[in-house]
Amino acid sequence: MHKFIQYSYINIFIVLTAITIVFIHNISVDIPIELMLTLTTGYAIIFFHILRYKTCAQSYKKLALQKSSYIGVLISLGLLWIGSFVISAYFSPSVYILFATAWSGFLGSYYLGVLEHKRLYVYKAVALALLIVFSYTMLFFYDSFSSTRFIIMIALTTITGISMFLYFKFSHYLNDLGLDAVDILMVRFWGIFIFALGYTIYTKAWSTISLKITLYTLLLAIISIVPVYFSQKSVEAIGSNKTSMLITSTPFITFVLEMLFTNNPVTVTGYLSILFIIISLSTYAVQRNYSS
Repeated sequence: MHKFIQYSYINIFIVLTAITIVFIHNISVDIPIELMLTLTTGYAIIFFHILRYKTCAQSYKKLALQKSSYIGVLISLGLLWIGSFVISAYFSPSVYILFATAWSGFLGSYYLGVLEHKRLYVYKAVALALLIVFSYTMLFFYDSFSSTRFIIMIALTTITGISMFLYFKFSHYLNDLGLDAVDILMVRFWGIFIFALGYTIYTKAWSTISLKITLYTLLLAIISIVPVYFSQKSVEAIGSNKTSMLITSTPFITFVLEMLFTNNPVTVTGYLSILFIIISLSTYAVQRNYSS
């Protein structure tokens, strides 16, 4: 596969992910998070099962051979999606994507440095680790977080970022079993759907369903599924570690869209996202020089 095509998957994923996160933030005022998750993942499950109705049984048979990886996908994706919806709704899109991609990029860079014995990746991992600590510190002092809210934010963003990295790893293992991107998308949403549906019934959020909510969540499902597909294709094309490393440029795109399409004031997370993309582009440029 040509390198341009290989890396185009991750670039499309980055742009569409930023759009999705900002959209979640904008509609979260009108739709309970649990209902949003239930409807969005429900649409996705139906869509991908229709798309692969002829080979569903074969895909589930393959999963039965690797239960641990599939359970890993369900848990890591569940934590990732719940975290992304909650953080984007109650903090901001920039906060979610900044730390989720930073943690994932840190772990991806570290593993690439260890596995491929390349110091450049280790240097990027160290830079991202320092930037994560610096970012948490800046947010605490300049964004007026209370101690409780700050601790919750650290916990949610850390869990979400680690879950993003683990999801890429587990889904890569499923790729090795012979499941392609569509197969994985077909089976990966069950954990979130069951949890969100149970919580929706418990909170009675289903009673708020209207035509407006149905259309909003259908649109959200569409724009959420497309980047997910490209992330899976990126894992297939360039591997989980490089995918984790390259997504660290997503915060900057999210920051730009957040400024354009939300009423949120420009915060320190926006300026921090610029540092993240500088690190990503610098690492990529140095890497290209070494390989040429």
